[in-house]
Amino acid sequence: MLKFKQISEAYQILGDIDKRKMYNKFGYDGIKGVNFIHPTIYYMLASLEKFAFYTGSPQIVTLMKFLFEKKLTVNDLDTKSEHLSKIMGVYQKERETYISENLISRLQPYIDSIRNWDVQIKDQIYELMGSPFDIAIIDSIGWTLQYVSMSHMKNPKKAIKKLETRSKKNKETVAYENNKLMNILREYFGNNEQINSITYNMEYNTLNENNENGYRNILNLNHKKQKKLFEEIISYIVNISLSDIENTVKNSAESILTVEGLDEKKLSKRIESLRMLANVIRKYILRGKKGKKYKNKDAKSLSGNIANEINLINKELQNLKEHTQANIPEHIEENVQENMEENVEENVEENFFLFV
Repeated sequence: MLKFKQISEAYQILGDIDKRKMYNKFGYDGIKGVNFIHPTIYYMLASLEKFAFYTGSPQIVTLMKFLFEKKLTVNDLDTKSEHLSKIMGVYQKERETYISENLISRLQPYIDSIRNWDVQIKDQIYELMGSPFDIAIIDSIGWTLQYVSMSHMKNPKKAIKKLETRSKKNKETVAYENNKLMNILREYFGNNEQINSITYNMEYNTLNENNENGYRNILNLNHKKQKKLFEEIISYIVNISLSDIENTVKNSAESILTVEGLDEKKLSKRIESLRMLANVIRKYILRGKKGKKYKNKDAKSLSGNIANEINLINKELQNLKEHTQANIPEHIEENVQENMEENVEENVEENFFLFV
């Protein structure tokens, strides 16, 4: 557990502008007071970004990282909703462009008749497998690429209808499950004291386990209820992510087939190569596996791990608080806090784009 925690912290430092600057400037002392997401929660979110080459980072994952690492509440998001909406709109366009460019780079060797292209693709995708929700994500990618390619071939009506139906369903899923997720977050993580149950830092432990202010704290639930709650949260985040991934991949794949200046021969080659990429995914990677079955299994497994880990780490932090004395000289501690506040204020928006 300790090694996993340290690895998670290292990734969070490297992936966050504020944490990285404080660590580079003050070393370990610089990150004592900054916030870390509990390792398995971070691992779950990172797993949904594992196929970022094909999917970009799902919007809900970006938002959850930003929410937890900056210890923002859902109310904070509500008050900044218009601003965040504009940022996410810009990000989505950049994300779809990024995916389109990556698709072209993957398809070009097939178009150029490079031998063993399918083996190379299979090996590249296999390297990304092994994390929670990998089957569900690659299933969504494969299905989307297959039907986008078919919608540009002979007799496309059936494929077009399937894409339209799926796209509509995905939008409904995002709206419905996002509402459910936000309701849970408001109830259990609506203020900073509640968010402390799933974030921590190395110097302070400000948990409100006794629920003195009347807020619902996940630490007060028994293990069974904690596990059930986390399973709900994970399921909502994953379902939103998969719907987002499918619609985003669809838009990106469509764009490389409808770009201006593409002659009939090149278009035909792109359609064929896109279909072949989908075939490689379904034939060699999925081999008949269905994403839904594995998605539910992964959610159950992770929810139990998160519940166990949160209680273990919070006990560890409480012990550190009771038995460890801070030995940072006062002037360094003041400088660290001052620099933290300056960096966070200056880089909140920059850091948001780093996540995305």
